[in-house]
Amino acid sequence: MGRHLIADYPAPGRQGSAIRWGLICGRWASMIICTLIAGLMFPFFAPANLIMEYLVGVVVVASRYGRGPSILASGLSVVAFDFFFIPDR
Repeated sequence: MGRHLIADYPAPGRQGSAIRWGLICGRWASMIICTLIAGLMFPFFAPANLIMEYLVGVVVVASRYGRGPSILASGLSVVAFDFFFIPDR
């Protein structure tokens, strides 16, 4: 009743080796959606206010997928914001 066989557990190296496409697509899709919404808001709001759109996206990724994907999503949001909304000097 409370017994588990060793065969029930995955091998140590095989536990996280599968690609989790939901995580990958979820964080990329959230940053693309945030960039599109921020692009629509760009003529009307200051860049400091556009950052909040990305913050909402990172919070959604963090609450849905966890710490690792949220760290990558925050990095993606910084790169996307800098590339699309900060003018060159």
